[in-house]
Amino acid sequence: MNTRVRWDDLPEQLRRLIETETGPFADAQQMTSGSNCLLGMAMQTVHGDRYFLKGVPDDHRRAIWTQANEALINPSVRDLSAPLEFHISAVGWDVLGFRFLADHRQADLTLGSPDLPLIADTLRRLAAKPARKRLPCEPWRTASPPTPAPTPH
Repeated sequence: MNTRVRWDDLPEQLRRLIETETGPFADAQQMTSGSNCLLGMAMQTVHGDRYFLKGVPDDHRRAIWTQANEALINPSVRDLSAPLEFHISAVGWDVLGFRFLADHRQADLTLGSPDLPLIADTLRRLAAKPARKRLPCEPWRTASPPTPAPTPH
């Protein structure tokens, strides 16, 4: 897993932009699971509101693409996932801010887990949803494939 970035490690301008969306920062709990985002924390404001922040530096093209798609589909899956409250792309970072779901936990994917039927049900519900928007193709997959080197005879 990548080493997580802490609140104080973020550029000050980015922290102020996040606080514009959330209210003043009070505390954060670093997430220990997941490996795709350098910023992964549950943030609490001085007013007691909690948000899950997920972010990557803006030079991580694939992660930026993934986050953009996550933001794009969120309105269609709010009954199955945390609502996205804001998306900030600024000062070298791309950050998604979700409403923190305090009464939820990470699913247990181990064989025989009681979570597996719940996951299957969620996937069935997700598959039944109509596609409202077509997701953009990954930019690095739209380029022409490289020309193979000639094979020596």
